[in-house]
Amino acid sequence: MVGKILAALTGPFAIALYCVLALAAGGGAGFFIYKSVVKAQQIKMQAEKEAAEAALRPPPPPQKVPAEPEGEDPFAARYIELGEEIMVNLPQKGRVMLVQLTLQTRRGEKVEKLLKEQKMPLRAAAIHLLSEVTVEEAKRPDAQALIAERLMRAMNAEFNETYNIKPIDAILLTRYYVQ
Repeated sequence: MVGKILAALTGPFAIALYCVLALAAGGGAGFFIYKSVVKAQQIKMQAEKEAAEAALRPPPPPQKVPAEPEGEDPFAARYIELGEEIMVNLPQKGRVMLVQLTLQTRRGEKVEKLLKEQKMPLRAAAIHLLSEVTVEEAKRPDAQALIAERLMRAMNAEFNETYNIKPIDAILLTRYYVQ
């Protein structure tokens, strides 16, 4: 029986059948390969066509770009007025000084809020320091700058002891009068 099966599988009809099946399989595989090659060529030709069309178009007009990012700078200068003018008696009898102080900080919102909450202690420190200024010191040409620097150092030292920060960047004497 095995001999009959082998004879049937190796006979001329079986070999012809194998050849037809091999040709059909090869033709089918060739068809799928051909289809994928043709599709890849079409995609490439379409991309080249789009690139050529894009090269012929003029470039888009330039767009305006803002110079600075929008929104508020969190570390922009902030100014805090210490309330109304401060009047102090100078060490010389009958002499007074009138000043109005504005603090400047660049340390952000939290520090600004802290400075606003501490206005009274800051005013008290300013009164103490200003009452020690002599008339000669107060009448010098650079007196305002010197007094502002002294006030800033004293106030920052007090904050540094309590909060471990130096929040004041500058003090502006917005009103200054010595009598």
